Amino acid sequence: MAKTNQVSIWEVSTNDRHNKLNSHVDDDEEGRPSKYQRSLAAFENLKCCCSCSSPIFIGFVIGALVAGIVLATVVSIYVVDSVVRRRLALRLLAQQQLQPPPQQRLQPLLRQLLAQQQLRPVQLQRLQPQRLQQVRALPLQALQALPLQPPAQQQLRPVQPQRLRAPLPLAQQQLLQQVHHQHRLVLQLRLLQQPQRLRASLPLAQQQLLQQVHHQHRLVLQLRLLQQPQLLRQALLHQLHQCRRQLQLVLPQQPLQQQHHKQQRVQLQVQQQHQLQLRQQRLVRCTTCVTFDNIPGQLATTGVVPNGYNNLNWTNVWYVNASTEPTSGYEYAVTSPPFVGTNPGGATVKITSANGTSFAFDSVIVTSAWRDDLYWVIYGYRNGVNTVAGGFYMQVANQTIISCGSCTNLDTLYFVVSGGTPHVGLAQTGYESAFDNLCISFGY
Repeated sequence: MAKTNQVSIWEVSTNDRHNKLNSHVDDDEEGRPSKYQRSLAAFENLKCCCSCSSPIFIGFVIGALVAGIVLATVVSIYVVDSVVRRRLALRLLAQQQLQPPPQQRLQPLLRQLLAQQQLRPVQLQRLQPQRLQQVRALPLQALQALPLQPPAQQQLRPVQPQRLRAPLPLAQQQLLQQVHHQHRLVLQLRLLQQPQRLRASLPLAQQQLLQQVHHQHRLVLQLRLLQQPQLLRQALLHQLHQCRRQLQLVLPQQPLQQQHHKQQRVQLQVQQQHQLQLRQQRLVRCTTCVTFDNIPGQLATTGVVPNGYNNLNWTNVWYVNASTEPTSGYEYAVTSPPFVGTNPGGATVKITSANGTSFAFDSVIVTSAWRDDLYWVIYGYRNGVNTVAGGFYMQVANQTIISCGSCTNLDTLYFVVSGGTPHVGLAQTGYESAFDNLCISFGY
């Protein structure tokens, strides 16, 4: 490969350069390519000064052109985007200035909805005084327009269930229809919500109508509370009895069913008889009658009832000879003379079973010693649990017989007194009470 010598422009003299520029040597004659070609002097100077033969310069020029194109593109995009945004902002601002506020936009819609619902709020249109008077007078007109009798073609629902409605007589069905009609009037009056001041301003006839309607409403409530009035109950039983007889004539009776019904009726009769016997036994049992007349070591006037007397333990119970207190309630309490029991100072009486055996309280005769309307309360306990209780008002000059058929399975009795007013003409005003013939039945 032939070696090419490169000579810098600063190493060639001026004359040599001039000669080379002006030389016209034929490259074909010499048989090799010429290093310098014929061109303009300015181009030759530029080529020699910039060394255009190097590829670095070419790459630099291309990069500069590409960078210029990219920069111009970015700048144009930014300018166009800013112009578009500005136009859009101006358009939105113009629309906001032309568009009405939200309240004005919603006002037609609100008016349309109110017109559909037939409402008239105060914010949109205030009521005129004449219109306000008409609205206030509307319940009165509606009340006057109410019919006094139910229409014949209207079906009213009676109080009785569906299965009991058919057997009712025609008169009772009409009565129930009238009652329900009055009940409907009451409901209409409640819906009208008649104010109190307008009700007071009603005429006398309308006030009487209101009273009659409310009276009928009370009758309806009584029918619902009682569920079956006495007259309707008797009529229903009569109708049911007739229906049962008709069924017995129409439907064949099975022998086993008849026997079963007979057994049930017999059992029911036996239970009723047994309950009646128990009630009679409770009224007459009284296995132990405490008279306070046979106390061991008893004094002639007064003393403490000892524990164990009649198999009972006694707390705050004394015996008193009624003849020693002639002007008191002791003499009125005497049933088996001469002694009665009392609670000294109005203390609470406690009576318990001495051996823990349960007993039943049957009856006792009580009076107040010194005060009228003395409140006397009896409590019955079993194993610390209160099972029976009852209060009565005692008088000085009248006996009070207290009996209880269901006060059974007890082990403790309490007598508590309070209240009352002093009886006129007596020497004392204490809270003592007098009781005699206390009936106790052990084992019940």
